[in-house]
Amino acid sequence: RVNIPNSAERNLVWSPDSRYLAFQATIAGKTATFTVSPPVDVKPKLFNDQIGSGPQWLKVGGPIHWLVKSVPMASGPGSKNVAYPFLCFQNVNIGTKHQAAFEQCWRAMRDYFYDERLNNRDWDEVKAKYSTMAAETSTRLDLARVVSLMLGELNGSHLGFRVSLPSTTEDQWRPVTAHLGARFDAGFPGPGFKVKSVVYGSPAAKKKSLLEPSDIILEVDGATIEKGASVASVFTGLPVRDIELKVVNKEEKERIVRIQPTTYATIRSLLYEEWVRANREAVTKASNGKLAYLHIQGMNMPSFYRFEQELYEVAGGKDGIVIDVRENGGGFTTDHLLTVLTQPVHAITVPRGGTRGYTQSRRIYATWEKP
Repeated sequence: RVNIPNSAERNLVWSPDSRYLAFQATIAGKTATFTVSPPVDVKPKLFNDQIGSGPQWLKVGGPIHWLVKSVPMASGPGSKNVAYPFLCFQNVNIGTKHQAAFEQCWRAMRDYFYDERLNNRDWDEVKAKYSTMAAETSTRLDLARVVSLMLGELNGSHLGFRVSLPSTTEDQWRPVTAHLGARFDAGFPGPGFKVKSVVYGSPAAKKKSLLEPSDIILEVDGATIEKGASVASVFTGLPVRDIELKVVNKEEKERIVRIQPTTYATIRSLLYEEWVRANREAVTKASNGKLAYLHIQGMNMPSFYRFEQELYEVAGGKDGIVIDVRENGGGFTTDHLLTVLTQPVHAITVPRGGTRGYTQSRRIYATWEKP
């Protein structure tokens, strides 16, 4: 009887004479390849310190051939390991490949879209309309746009197509356009970039790397910003870096600002918070402080939890709330939100010496009973 871990079952291999069974396991804290010789000797013996996939034992007393970290290797008794790395070049017709991918998507809609009439569209005609376009794309993002256009023909909800961008060991990073947290005056003729405003919480708003409205950035890392230069051409580079700016203020005093920029995604988040703050201030002013403003960014749980929190933090003590769902990307939390807003009042509590009410802690969610 041999006890072999379940994790080793896929990589069991017998020697050609069927006398030895090799398997991978962790024994006494060591993960390696072991052998047993049932029924005579069932005590595992170390064969090799490597583990791999797809083992083939071709010769008695010889090595096991398999893939180790995707590289072919021969692992013999002891620590005898010989790797056989290779490089294979492949010619791919990108257009033909993209056209085939497009047609897979087209068939998926033809066979699985909930409406078998495909919203009364001639689906063969749609294929003819976009298939040639897909064949002319040169990037995955272009292909995704074509597939999205095809999906748009269905006029259906919640349809989308996404692609993963390729990465290789030679390309571990891609250049990105850095964002300082400053917005530039598009009407400024140059040379340089004139700061129009600074985003609250961004690198440009920090004391050590502060930029002010009306500042003009003249140089970036020692290079002069020529008249008509684009932001992308000046600020695109390594994803993580410090940038040295030569800046002149409205009093025409020059200074050097060293700044660690951030990403456009981060700035979008900061701008969202800035937008919410401005809306909240407008509602407060228009209602003389009687109404609270809450924005629901998406129908997802993070947005729902924020909504719950703001019922206390922002709406506490107010007479009503204004709920804004503009720019809401959709999702699945409608029923959760309606539970908060339409909770029936089924009971009241009256603590001794207290007022009538019902504690929020007794409810599944924080609830709102006012307008």
